[in-house]
Amino acid sequence: MSFWKKALNGFDNRMTAPPPEPKLPAPIRQRDCSEDPKPHFRFYPHAYEDGNFEESDAKCWLCGCPCGWRYVASIYSADKPEVVCARCLADGTLGSGTHDTVASSKVVDKELWFEAECCTPGISSFNPFSWPVVDGEPLAYLGHADQRDLEKRAEVKQAMAALAKEFDWPEVAPHYAMIFRSLDGKHWRASMDLD
Repeated sequence: MSFWKKALNGFDNRMTAPPPEPKLPAPIRQRDCSEDPKPHFRFYPHAYEDGNFEESDAKCWLCGCPCGWRYVASIYSADKPEVVCARCLADGTLGSGTHDTVASSKVVDKELWFEAECCTPGISSFNPFSWPVVDGEPLAYLGHADQRDLEKRAEVKQAMAALAKEFDWPEVAPHYAMIFRSLDGKHWRASMDLD
């Protein structure tokens, strides 16, 4: 018998055996599994199309229900569960931050900030960023200015000009500008995301 056959004797059986089922922790929240598996996130309305979720039948580690939509973006927590459904993120069951951010104002409604920080999918960015707040309310993230034709909007051009002025730059490249809008649509802001 060759050296490799001796060394690998019996190894091929272990490679073909199915992996053991992962042991799921006990759910921390009881949920009606028939609830809508695709909740809307008002502080990040394009979260699904931006790739924060994938369709999945895996069981959520927090509620024990099939995910429907599994959260696949960042979670900032020491006790990070491996599988989280969109419902457990949206209703606050996850209870951990999904952003590396700070509010742009010290005056912010605590319940709205919890919703923006802990019940909203993470925003893909290169750096921690300042989440714009106007009149105590966090603004909704719409995307970087080079997404969804945002840079063509007059409100976005104004927000980018204000951001450039803040940094004493002649202009800001669209892929560096994270665009936010108030929930009522009246206020637009840009936040910097340098690569």
